[in-house]
Amino acid sequence: MNELRECYRLLETAPNSSPEELKRAYRDLVKVWHPDRFADDPRLQARAQEKLKQINQAYEAVCEPRFVPPPPAAATARPSAPSPRTWGPDDIPADPEPPPPRRKPVWSPALVAAVPVFVVLQVVMLALILSVIGTVLWARP
Repeated sequence: MNELRECYRLLETAPNSSPEELKRAYRDLVKVWHPDRFADDPRLQARAQEKLKQINQAYEAVCEPRFVPPPPAAATARPSAPSPRTWGPDDIPADPEPPPPRRKPVWSPALVAAVPVFVVLQVVMLALILSVIGTVLWARP
């Protein structure tokens, strides 16, 4: 138990901290003590490396699941369960009814012929509107 207290102290958190608080504290400490921050000073880099190892070990020790003893047998006793039931042919569900076949959309020849004409009309209308706007803008003094 003392060892866990030391881990929490090293992570600068309380023993009753939530997992999110532990993760946040761990990430903050990793940012502060990351050896790459001390690349210009080998002595400080070695010290940061050692500190980061301690932080990693503490975080792993705090986050690993703890053994919880099972409750006493009297507390877990349930009323007698029914005997296991065997399966018979009547218990197997019948195959569901297949869905009705999907109908293909019906495209009439008139509709197919009208679509390109409609697109061409839209393009012509757009060109006409743009030319009118261009004429109005260029006609201004």
